[in-house]
Formats: sequence, structure tokens, C-alpha cells
Amino acid sequence: MNFSKENIPVMFAGTAEGEMLAPYVVYKAENLWQSWCSGGPEGTRFNRSRSGWMNGNNFNDWFLTVVVPWARRRESRKVIIGDTLSSRAGQWLKNVNT
Repeated sequence: MNFSKENIPVMFAGTAEGEMLAPYVVYKAENLWQSWCSGGPEGTRFNRSRSGWMNGNNFNDWFLTVVVPWARRRESRKVIIGDTLSSRAGQWLKNVNT
């Protein structure tokens, strides 16, 4: 029997109004192959990491390519709440201007 395990992390985010932001998929790989980046919901972002887990670089990319564009389309104030956000966000997050 083969008991190997594989995972593909996907970051999901939604708003209090019920809007879902684009999913963010992280593959375990050295390179991101174009054939892996097709399909999925509209706007899905794809990335990779050596470990196959969301890391600081992936989080930064997700925040800048998914959250910031969403926030810029809104004129009202925004509050972002995240689970284990402090372990993913660097000092740079305080300086992001949406």
C-alpha cells in the first residue's frame, strides 16, 4: 500500500458582505509550471514554495495581488482580520498603502 500524503494549500478570504476574494493556491515545487495554473475560479492566483506550505513570500504576494486590489476598489474603511496573520506578515505590512 502507498501511504504517501500530498497537500496543496489554498488561501481563501471573504468579506463581511459575503464577497469571496480570489483563491490563492500554493504548490510544492521549485518552479511553477503554466499547466498547473489553468482552471479554478476566476482570478485564482497560483504560486509555489519549496515546502509546499504558505510562507512569508507567498503571504506577501497574496496580500499584494489579491487583498490590496480588492481594497483599492472600495472607498470605505477596511479591516482585515487573519488567523495566524502575525506569523505570515512582515513589518512591511504596516507600510502598505491601500
